[in-house]
Amino acid sequence: TDLAALLLQDAGVMARNLVGGVIRPSSARPPLGATDAQRLRDRLTRRAARAILLAQQEARHTPRGEVTLEHLLAAILADETCLACRVLARLGLDPASVRGAIPRLGPRPPAPETRLAEATRTVLERAYLEARGLASDYIGTEHLLLAIVAEGQSVAARLLGERGVTAEGVRQAMKGIRDLTPAPAATSPSPLDGVGSLRALLDATRSAEGAEAPAIVAAVRAPLIAAQPSLRHLCRISDLTREGALALIAAGRLLKATRETGRDAQRQLLPGRSLAMLFEKPSLRTRVSFEIGMFELGGQAIYLQPADIKMGERETVADCARVLGRMAHGIMARTFAHATVIELAEHAGVPVINGLSDLEHPCQAIADFLTIEERFGEIAGCRFTYIGDGNNMAHSLALLGTLLGAHVTLACPPGYRPLASVVHRSEAYAAASGGSFRLVHDPRAAAEGAHVLYTDVWTSMGQEDEVEQRRRDFAGYRIDAELLSLADAEAIVMHCLPAHRGEEITPDVLDGPRSVVFQQAENRLHAQKAVLLALLGR
Repeated sequence: TDLAALLLQDAGVMARNLVGGVIRPSSARPPLGATDAQRLRDRLTRRAARAILLAQQEARHTPRGEVTLEHLLAAILADETCLACRVLARLGLDPASVRGAIPRLGPRPPAPETRLAEATRTVLERAYLEARGLASDYIGTEHLLLAIVAEGQSVAARLLGERGVTAEGVRQAMKGIRDLTPAPAATSPSPLDGVGSLRALLDATRSAEGAEAPAIVAAVRAPLIAAQPSLRHLCRISDLTREGALALIAAGRLLKATRETGRDAQRQLLPGRSLAMLFEKPSLRTRVSFEIGMFELGGQAIYLQPADIKMGERETVADCARVLGRMAHGIMARTFAHATVIELAEHAGVPVINGLSDLEHPCQAIADFLTIEERFGEIAGCRFTYIGDGNNMAHSLALLGTLLGAHVTLACPPGYRPLASVVHRSEAYAAASGGSFRLVHDPRAAAEGAHVLYTDVWTSMGQEDEVEQRRRDFAGYRIDAELLSLADAEAIVMHCLPAHRGEEITPDVLDGPRSVVFQQAENRLHAQKAVLLALLGR
């Protein structure tokens, strides 16, 4: 067992080096013994392990593919909340400025393989020894920093030395930081560590060989659950924390990226688990995504239509919940009344997922923002405009968008505003996340400069007797080529489907090059799989 192979494993989260033989150590020196190397790997904190992984990812874009100390230092300092950055701050340095001074090469074609540079290998071994010498039972980013400084010869070490950083100074700063010892690698990570680990895994899928996918897939569950340990149901967006929502999106993208290459590994994520699916409304995307999602994760879904159980007539909602909760591992409900979803959650004793209610559609919103992140790389700062009825879809989109730092605008006709409680919560989320929220009546003003234009049907299920009145009230709220021309030049068009071409959106826009509606629809499957794993995989 080689130290390099073990160190390039994300503390039990990442194992890409152990399959396929893609990552190879320098051969100039013999490896540590298997016992010492394993002990070292087990002591890495997740932040330290993630820094090593990110350094390796960066090294892929250098001509020789060597993981240098400059790569490692830059990766460590990328996380400004880590202990290494706190040490530098205690020494009077700005970690971001130090990172900015590290020389970096421009983009290069990916190297066929990566390897640890000799100096990096030495530093990793030294970090292990430094931690032992300081009686630490873990190896953190501060120990990696100390070992880089003590190495003394590399560009990274000289850059720190020129700023007055010495090994002894680092040791004293470490002693001066209270509560220095973080949780060991074997314990659950913090919510941010959970999100970070998922994003590191997602980054790895972009360059991973097919044989590496099973190890990546096997690593999804722990950081997904750690991002929001308290999550028990998904009845509404307010059940999610920011970290929990970001983790679901990252996990959904990862499961999508490994759907084929990690097929067998995905079947091991929820083996033997069952999901009871209650439908009061017909559905294409909700039923298919949950049913296939459970199958691909190794579980089973049972479809129950209204005539099967007559919930609320033949049996009370509470009794149905109690019965299903003793047989199935989870319940997904697509209902008219949101109160039905809440009552199921109160009595089932197992996770309940809102597949749609008259108040919210959280699963659709998660899939939508997964799509937005795929297209733009980031959700925070995105200018998101919804045009149409202030309905359940508008509620979930406004809440999730503002929770994640987007600039959300809803353009609704008078009389079709979203609920005041949703508006107030969206405003509060925006204030906390750095996003913003606007509610307007002018669709043209709302579309100006938008990155995303989103709409939904004017008449939802159960509102059929209002069709003609709604057509009159929503005149002017159609997304067409003229409205799209007001948006950003790279703007995308979204619709949760089914669509009424010629009403809320014109056919040329819905089927045009700026439309991502079928990418959205596909992403329902991947987002649902992440939700299922987060709730049923505990």
